[in-house]
Amino acid sequence: MKTKKLILSFAIILSLSACSAVYSTHPVGDSPLILKSADWEGTWISAEGTLVTRIADTAGILEAAWIDKIDTGLKYESVRAHLMTWQDWVFINIENEDDQGNTRYVWGRVKKKGRLVLLWAPDLEKIKALVNAGDLPGRVDNGDVILDPLSPSQMKRLTAPDKELLFDWEEPLVLIRMGD
Repeated sequence: MKTKKLILSFAIILSLSACSAVYSTHPVGDSPLILKSADWEGTWISAEGTLVTRIADTAGILEAAWIDKIDTGLKYESVRAHLMTWQDWVFINIENEDDQGNTRYVWGRVKKKGRLVLLWAPDLEKIKALVNAGDLPGRVDNGDVILDPLSPSQMKRLTAPDKELLFDWEEPLVLIRMGD
């Protein structure tokens, strides 16, 4: 599924396929997460593969790179991610270009505990229903959902524990940091 592979790089292994995803025109969250090398830089493994991260800017900019197998051999891949906070939530926003060359972000929730990072993708169908109902700003385009900037009340709805949960909680991407 495209969304999980897009979220995989922080790890996020950004790989475009035929499935649909939830994008945003701006990073989700209201403040950059202050990054510390000891917490975020290193080599990470998951069921999907191995990647290396480095901090590009302590104000929430992380880069991730990996080697991808392709038909003709191996290819170096990398992404740039913005880690943003909203209240006690952290979101990863991975830069991606649309067909017209405009920057957009594929995003999800991140939770870090020691050497473990969990990433959850937004639930495409639930987000699509909220956009179609006018509860979240944005549009549906060829199956993808493209969100416009979210107001504080819309962020509150997105993260509300007492409402329908809007993330794929059953299948998080799990990353484990190698070494110390």
